[in-house]
Amino acid sequence: TSITVTVARAIELKHEASLIAGLAKETAAVYEKSGFALKPYDLKVMGKWLKYLEFKKHCYDTCAYVYYAEHLLKQEKVGVALAIIAEAEKTYKQSLDAGKAYAHADGVGLSAKPADHCFFRRLGTLVENTRRKLERENGMIFHQRVPTAAPSFDLKAKYGIAEPKTPEINFTPDPRWNDAYIGFNEKKILESITTRDARAKQHKEKTDRDAPVEPIPEKPIFHTDKDPKTDSGCVLS
Repeated sequence: TSITVTVARAIELKHEASLIAGLAKETAAVYEKSGFALKPYDLKVMGKWLKYLEFKKHCYDTCAYVYYAEHLLKQEKVGVALAIIAEAEKTYKQSLDAGKAYAHADGVGLSAKPADHCFFRRLGTLVENTRRKLERENGMIFHQRVPTAAPSFDLKAKYGIAEPKTPEINFTPDPRWNDAYIGFNEKKILESITTRDARAKQHKEKTDRDAPVEPIPEKPIFHTDKDPKTDSGCVLS
């Protein structure tokens, strides 16, 4: 997806850790909202997608915490960074559990192994290496106290995700329509609407709501033993 590519490109282009953290956190929020949208539906149909979205949400939460910790290290707030990296370890474990649950979940979708993806495997190594670096820096240089609770995540992506803009719409009718309005027959319009609604109702009654959902044909993705030679572990074209 485009939001995933945005994070991967930010990593590849070696942007500031604060920007990558903000992008990853907003990406996690998108996956979380997508999961909420699917929860009302039948788990026998959407179960796999729900677990996949849960996996991705925890995955990008982990990514956000890791780069947030890097950002705090740059600001010499190592104690707080250690509290943040502890949160990264929690969300990484949650993503592992969600990845395992995905493999056994009911629903439409391919039986992929998201936890085997290069990006995710590198993420676990990144969490471990970042924690060790922070512990080393704090033990040798800063000697800061580690908070018992991690602070709230206050980073926002300043760019990389398009902001919605309200379109400017002019509701003033074109004067050329004034002559056209005279030719309208209100009775025929009402009859047309009534007939259309009746036909729509008949069509709806004929529709079999209990018909099984046909799976969408998807092209299989063949995994290889060769990992992409990129910092993010993703293939970018």
